[in-house]
Amino acid sequence: MLAPVMIPHHIGGQRIGSVQARSLPVYNPATGEESGRLPMATPEDVDAAVQAAKSAFPAWSQTPPLKRAR
Repeated sequence: MLAPVMIPHHIGGQRIGSVQARSLPVYNPATGEESGRLPMATPEDVDAAVQAAKSAFPAWSQTPPLKRAR
C-alpha cells in the first residue's frame, strides 16, 4: 500500500496547499483503503475561494451552456 497523497485545494484555477494541519481521509471506494488526505479549509481558504468565484462569475455567466459542458 502506498502512503496517502495530500490533495490540494483548487482555488482560481490554481492548486493551493493549506497551512492547516488537520486533514480528512479520502478512501478508494473499490478497496476501502485510504488513498489520500484532504486538508481542512481555513477561513482564509474559504474567503479566497469565494473571491475567485465572484471574479470568475461574470465571464462564466456569459458562456453558452454547450461550451460550459465541454
